[in-house]
Amino acid sequence: MAWNMAAHAIGQLLPPLLVIVLARLLTPADFGIFALVSIIIAFMQAVGQAPFGEAIVQSRQDDIGDFMFTVQLLLATVLAVILFLAAPLLAVLFSRPELAFPLRVSSLLILLTPLADTSLRMSMRIIAFQAVFARRLVSPVANALVSIPLALSGFGFWALIWGQLAGTLLATLAVLILSGWRPRLNFDHGRFRADLWFSLQMAVQNVMRWARSQSDRAILGMHVDNGLLGQYEMSRRLASMPFVLLVDPLAQVMYAVLSDRLRQGNDIRALFLAVQRRMLLLAVPAALMLALNAQEIVLLLLGRQWAGMAPAFRIFALLGAFYAMVGINTEIFKAGGRPGVMTAFMLVRGGATVVAILFLAPHGVLAVAWGFLGLAMIFSPLNVWLVLRLLKIPFGQYAHAVLLRPFVLAMAVGLCGLALRQLSLPMIAELLVQFFGAAIFMLGGLWLWEPDIFSWRKRNA
Repeated sequence: MAWNMAAHAIGQLLPPLLVIVLARLLTPADFGIFALVSIIIAFMQAVGQAPFGEAIVQSRQDDIGDFMFTVQLLLATVLAVILFLAAPLLAVLFSRPELAFPLRVSSLLILLTPLADTSLRMSMRIIAFQAVFARRLVSPVANALVSIPLALSGFGFWALIWGQLAGTLLATLAVLILSGWRPRLNFDHGRFRADLWFSLQMAVQNVMRWARSQSDRAILGMHVDNGLLGQYEMSRRLASMPFVLLVDPLAQVMYAVLSDRLRQGNDIRALFLAVQRRMLLLAVPAALMLALNAQEIVLLLLGRQWAGMAPAFRIFALLGAFYAMVGINTEIFKAGGRPGVMTAFMLVRGGATVVAILFLAPHGVLAVAWGFLGLAMIFSPLNVWLVLRLLKIPFGQYAHAVLLRPFVLAMAVGLCGLALRQLSLPMIAELLVQFFGAAIFMLGGLWLWEPDIFSWRKRNA
């Protein structure tokens, strides 16, 4: 777990810095084009590649990696060809002629995925995260070394495209070298029918996850110009970064750890409650603090050309608390080999999201942002209820063990933040005071309620 936490911390701390630098060198319109390219590539990967990688970690077959690599390689080739041929049609669909060539270049990302994903998942399967560390370190560094000089040279959105390709290529090579796994073809599908069925359900979940989290930009792209789409994309990306840094490494590690524990017949309820509580002790106060200081954060980090994104940033910051609440829940069902319930839930969730965005997109980016927050307030509690039902945990126990303390801490952080705003300090000074105040409250909460985190305190007690 330490390897993965360190890897994800580095891999997530570098991209925010890169985004901030590039946001000052490029325009919102450049990020708007890149957003459309990214969501189309993400859809292709969700359909045909990521589901098979997830099956590697959960499977009981030791040679699952070779077979899933073969399946991914065949699908990657087909999907890359489809995207290459369909790029002009997609450019017409989004009324952006400049979109076709970037899509064709980015189809190379699909071809790289089988090597990177299979070797990475094989490392996770044996709880060895050195390859994860390499990927998350190499990718942002290579991206920065390519994208920043290109941005300074006036390449516009191409700086983002080529930077992403360079990061993915070098990260793939690093993972392949360090994982110890080497690609081999295996067409013996008869022994892996259960894993293929698991992968099919994961594919449905991934498509629904794409619909829930990325279809908004695809639909908005048909209603707003590149500049507004870029502002919206940046508000989501910047506001979500602290919560992605907190939740995603834990979710990935939890999947591997929970799969291993369940294979050994161990109970996972205490671990689930502890991880949820500790995440929310950080996420809920952080969400409130970011929302209260949205305007100042945007102006300080990105500059005045991005000032219009502050209202959407405020909404997406609040959404981060709900993201943390459900961030590891899917892993519970996947680890137990029972993804069907979550698949059905995601079908409903994804369908509701697409319908809501189709209705709200003509009314602008703020309407879509509020729609996302409303959907999270409805579906996140349902998501939690499904997990509690699976693990046979009473809601009262969950509310007392997980929810009570984070919300008490968030109220304290919010009241402190509102009081500090009355001091009328300069913008930078106010932000520093707000951040230090929130950090003191959150660390104090962890110190008081989660003493096991501070192992040295436990030894000296």
